[in-house]
Amino acid sequence: MRFNQIAVSQADEIELWWRRNRRSAPSLFREELAAAVHLLSERPEVGELAEDVPVPGTRTITLRRTNYVVYYRVLGEEVRITSVWHGRRGRAPDEDDLARDREAVYGA
Repeated sequence: MRFNQIAVSQADEIELWWRRNRRSAPSLFREELAAAVHLLSERPEVGELAEDVPVPGTRTITLRRTNYVVYYRVLGEEVRITSVWHGRRGRAPDEDDLARDREAVYGA
């Protein structure tokens, strides 16, 4: 399981916002993301194929309680998280957002 650089930045920003603004459940986003990462590491096919993105093979899994969507790709034996977006953002990540997995990648 790997996160590309942009996905790490997005998750960090979301977690910071969540901790500052959701005082009743400050760790909910991080907990829900960790549960999704665990599920994807065991069953990468569980997510739906994303039809609204330009990068073929991109899949999604929704964090139901926080309404964030994790975009990822299965590359051989590796699952690579490419983006984390809020479900109400108004658009899916574009090719530039999803293609940034060519940049430095961080293990998770």
